[in-house]
Amino acid sequence: MPHNTIFPFYHLVSDDTPVYIRPLYPVRNIKTFRKDLEFLLSKYKPMHLADVQAFVNNGKRGNKPAFFLSFDDGLKEIYENVRPVLLEYGVPAAFFINPDFVGNSNWFYRFQAASLISKLDKLPGTQWKMLSNIFNTNNPEAAILKATYAQKHLLTEAAAIMEVDLDDLLSRFKPYMTAEQIVQLHNDGFYIGGHSMDHPVYADLSLADQTAQTQHSMDYIHTHIHTDYDIFAFPFTEYGVNTAFFDAVKMDVFFGTAGMKNDPVTNVIHRIPMETGNYSARSIIDKQALYYMVKYIFNKNRIYRS
Repeated sequence: MPHNTIFPFYHLVSDDTPVYIRPLYPVRNIKTFRKDLEFLLSKYKPMHLADVQAFVNNGKRGNKPAFFLSFDDGLKEIYENVRPVLLEYGVPAAFFINPDFVGNSNWFYRFQAASLISKLDKLPGTQWKMLSNIFNTNNPEAAILKATYAQKHLLTEAAAIMEVDLDDLLSRFKPYMTAEQIVQLHNDGFYIGGHSMDHPVYADLSLADQTAQTQHSMDYIHTHIHTDYDIFAFPFTEYGVNTAFFDAVKMDVFFGTAGMKNDPVTNVIHRIPMETGNYSARSIIDKQALYYMVKYIFNKNRIYRS
């Protein structure tokens, strides 16, 4: 293995994939998640945050195989399904949250898009034509799913055309944990970190907006969770984030999503996405290792930042 310290991450674990996630990415069920943990525990030692910080301070070199688990987005299934399993197995983990979504006061624009997709098959032709017009395409389904952070207003317009009340859906779905549940995770000994305020693609933001999204999310965590550490996971990806950002924002550890990659920023750690079809944890990690070694041959196994 090119890396004997690995950082797997998930979003949620559920036996019933929510409709607002179904078109976006596959979800591990509870049985599969248990198998993932049992494999990881058979090959690696679970890390606490202090171990991760020591790993970073040691030049990202680990002496023995180890893993640190994390989860993005602060979804309610974390509290309902993930928390009991992690407590049962005694596995530490970090949970990265978006303050704008805590307690279901708002929700991720991609979840809104997926919710709209689920209702398109019942749409009359006149409304379908109106959607085609606002997205300027003959395939509004694809356009809705590809809508960007800057195009959130188009999703609002699409919902109005489709006569879908996004606020009502949010009230019924309640995708996110409450503030009290997040505090309980902290009291359980888990780690809470920032994930931006409302989940934009950082490469599409100005440096000032990147910095504000990061610092405001961390301010919320310090104020409401009272952590004595600073950890942050980039929403979507850290791709396109330049060194000026890391000069402006100080953090104990940043977490990316590039799998097994080397990063010139010393406190950026890249994580392995575990929601990859029906593959086993062993298969996902082995494929990441193989990919890393192939990239290494061509000197493409590292991130470059301007």
